[in-house]
Amino acid sequence: MLFLHPFLLLLSKEKQPEVIFKKYDETTALKKQQNHKKSRMQFKLFQSKYLDMNAIFKPFETDLEYFSEENYTALKPFILEQDIPTLQKNIKAGNISYEKLTLFYLYRIRKFESDSTKSLNSIISLNPNVLKEARARDKNKKENTKYSIYGMPVLLKDNINTINMPTTAGALVLADNTAIKDAFIVERLRKKGALILGKVNLSEWAYYFCVGCPLGYSAIGGQTLNPYNRGEFETGGSSSGSGVAVAANFAVAAVGTETSGSITSPSSLNSVVGLKPTIGVFSRTGIVPISSTLDTPGPMTKNIIDNAIFMNAMRGFDKSDAASKELAVDYFKNGFKQKLKGRRLGVIKSLLTDSIYLATVGKLKRAGAELIEITPPEVPLNGFLTLLNIDMKNDLPKYLAADADKRIEVTSVKDIVAFNLKDSLLRAPYGQQLFEGIVEDKTTLAALEIIKTKQLDPLKQTVQVKTLNRLLNMPSNDRLTVSRVNHNSLDSIKDEINNSECDTVYVLLISNHGTMMYPGSLALRTPGSHTPGYDQWIHGGRTGLFVPQNSAIVFNILPGHFAIGEDPNIGMRNHSSEDLILKAISDNIENYEDLDNLFEIDGCLSESGERLNSGLTKMDHYKYNILGEILKTPQGKSTTMISESEEGPKKYGILNKLQV
Repeated sequence: MLFLHPFLLLLSKEKQPEVIFKKYDETTALKKQQNHKKSRMQFKLFQSKYLDMNAIFKPFETDLEYFSEENYTALKPFILEQDIPTLQKNIKAGNISYEKLTLFYLYRIRKFESDSTKSLNSIISLNPNVLKEARARDKNKKENTKYSIYGMPVLLKDNINTINMPTTAGALVLADNTAIKDAFIVERLRKKGALILGKVNLSEWAYYFCVGCPLGYSAIGGQTLNPYNRGEFETGGSSSGSGVAVAANFAVAAVGTETSGSITSPSSLNSVVGLKPTIGVFSRTGIVPISSTLDTPGPMTKNIIDNAIFMNAMRGFDKSDAASKELAVDYFKNGFKQKLKGRRLGVIKSLLTDSIYLATVGKLKRAGAELIEITPPEVPLNGFLTLLNIDMKNDLPKYLAADADKRIEVTSVKDIVAFNLKDSLLRAPYGQQLFEGIVEDKTTLAALEIIKTKQLDPLKQTVQVKTLNRLLNMPSNDRLTVSRVNHNSLDSIKDEINNSECDTVYVLLISNHGTMMYPGSLALRTPGSHTPGYDQWIHGGRTGLFVPQNSAIVFNILPGHFAIGEDPNIGMRNHSSEDLILKAISDNIENYEDLDNLFEIDGCLSESGERLNSGLTKMDHYKYNILGEILKTPQGKSTTMISESEEGPKKYGILNKLQV
């Protein structure tokens, strides 16, 4: 008996009607969308104003001419929602081929994306050679492919470099970013035999571009929509297209990238399996960055088995990526044959009210797992936005110089902001507030390293974390008072601080020669206190703060709460006319030149008795960009406190809070 495989039996002999992508009037849909309860779901547009999907599908016109709806329907049972081992089994059995698998996905993408009532706007580009490559996979089939990515069509987030297709990060400024080589992980996928089907939409610049804008929107791709309810459910982001395309069965799997939630969020909202690996497991070379500290690509699949197979295919040591690790790990482990019995798994207590989560926990328990209910601690993200700002300010130019098409003229975030302003309705309809913030952030790389390595602990007794954050990203209504003073000019400092229109004044005091500051001469009321009193003021007696030579101490003061002792015999000793500088400055400064190359702080700045129009202070001996160095102060190496009275420090316990 002769058995004809389904795809051989049902191939149409008739040429199929031409499918044309047409723009539609979205006025009514947008008007309805304004009633959505979430403000960022109140879209300004759905369709891309840039993409021509007819041009994208042009290379497949001939191959799809004789692929009918009947062919598509016949292949569904062998492909739709199937995992990689099942797909490979069907190919080995002759039920499908790598070519027909690829044709199925191309047909399905066109079928839905050309229908204005079903389109998801998830596809940005397609590999024009993918069918040719699929035929080559069929011709050179390997024997042991059951747990392999070989011949599997996969999609890539459009911030991952790929030959034959542009890499745009969703931004019009990178629309011509085409003359590039594959990213390292794409090279790994090709080496393992994967078929790069195309590129998917994303939140523009991986959602570090605008504030409050819709997830899944980009100027290149338009508004990505959730397949479970278009326009009602969010897609998550920034790997929106990756999650949507996998959920819609537009490919076997997709690659996403994550800095903070950009794989896990769209995976959750589109009911797919996403994994953010530990930094260094996968290379980031050739990927448009936000943060070299936190960025990583990761797999997004329909099931856990595919996720593990995909992990194996992408891993590999990349000497060009400083974070890359040389790992000999098999993430699949031959089919997850190990049992759950005796395994300890954490269960998030707050999620147990969710019926699906609870049911899953029940299955794990019945399978023998030992479940431990946990309440994860709230972890403060001090300096997080600063980290992202300065990483992107420095990492994006590196990508543009080393991995982008040489025709791309922009070289910095500042250039991109200027480019977008030339046609903001097209290029940035939701604004570009985060990019503008990156441009304004003056934190230096030296200061950033301190944030990254968590060397903030020595400062916690000197300045509250919130205060430090405000120094790192000071709002315009705050002031850093900058003055070079002697004891005769303290009144001008006092008046300047107390008359300030700013919410908070930050004063950092250093001594070039060593100075005794008696609290009777410098009284600082702590922020938030309302009634003057010895328990709230640094004040009184012979108890003092000694500021050693080349050392610093930081205070934060509410305007109106800066007091100076009236007794000229109580105050600073061992001073010269230029002993004291009230400035954000470091401990262990050897000379003024050491203050160069640190970062600027914009905002409410002044120099005693002299206000500069620019709002920035520029002193004779050093630059004004200097907060960073104080963060390097080692524990026990900074400002010390002494007392001529045993009970002084105990009586005025607030002094201890000011000691580093």
